[in-house]
Amino acid sequence: MEQNGGEVVSGSNRMEVKLTNSTSSTLAMQEQLETVVLMPPGVTVNDNPNPEYIDKDDRSSQSSSSAAGGGAYDILSDNYNDSGRQLVRIRWNDRILRPGNDLAAQLDVTISENTPNHLLFQVYGFSGDEQLAVPEGQGSSIKDTTLETDTEDLNENSTVDEPRLKSGNSYYMSGEYQIESEKLVKGELDEDYSTFGQTVPGGNIDYQLTFTNVSGKDISSMTLMDVLPSVGGFGYN
Repeated sequence: MEQNGGEVVSGSNRMEVKLTNSTSSTLAMQEQLETVVLMPPGVTVNDNPNPEYIDKDDRSSQSSSSAAGGGAYDILSDNYNDSGRQLVRIRWNDRILRPGNDLAAQLDVTISENTPNHLLFQVYGFSGDEQLAVPEGQGSSIKDTTLETDTEDLNENSTVDEPRLKSGNSYYMSGEYQIESEKLVKGELDEDYSTFGQTVPGGNIDYQLTFTNVSGKDISSMTLMDVLPSVGGFGYN
C-alpha cells in the first residue's frame, strides 16, 4: 500500500501482493500459483483496478515489449462470512517459482472514509503442491509466514486439505475520533457504582468504564491511559 510510516489515508490507493519462494527453500513451487487476500473492512478493489502482474524476472504485464506471463484476479466475495470484508483471488500464469524468486501483482483499491482506524490485510499463498514449508522461526509477527491447512477452501478449488501460506500486513488511519467516556467507582462500603467511592484500608475498589463512539466512524483499536489514585490523594482522574 502507498503509506507513510504505516499510515494510510482514505481515498485511492494501490495494493501490491507478492508470492515469494524463500532462498532457503530446496524445492520450486509449481502448478497453480495464486494468493487470496482478505481485505480490511472498508477497503475494496476498484471496478477497473488497472491490474499489473510482475514475473520472477521483474517483467511487467503492462509493458508492451515484456514477455511476462501475466495473470488474473477475481472477487470471490464482497462480504466474506458476513464480515464486511472483500475476498480477492490473484493468479499468475507462471507455472513455476524457483527458490529466491517472487511474483507480484498490483491492483487499485479504495479506502472508505468509514474504514476502521486499524487496517489488517491477510494474505494466503497457494501453489498446488502437496507439501509446503516455511522458514524456521516464522510466526511471531503479522508479516511473518506461517503454514496452515486450507480447511475453509479460501481459493475455491474444492480442496479443503491442501497446505497454504499465511502472511499479512497492517496499517492505520489517523483522524478525529470523538469518544465520550464515563468512569464510575464502587468500594466495599458502597452498594452501587457512582462518581465517588468509599472503601476501607486495604479494601478493594472496582472501576466501571463506559465509552461511546460519537464520531460516526468505526474504531477498531484504541489506547487508554488513566491515572489511578495515589497515596495521599483524595480522588481519581
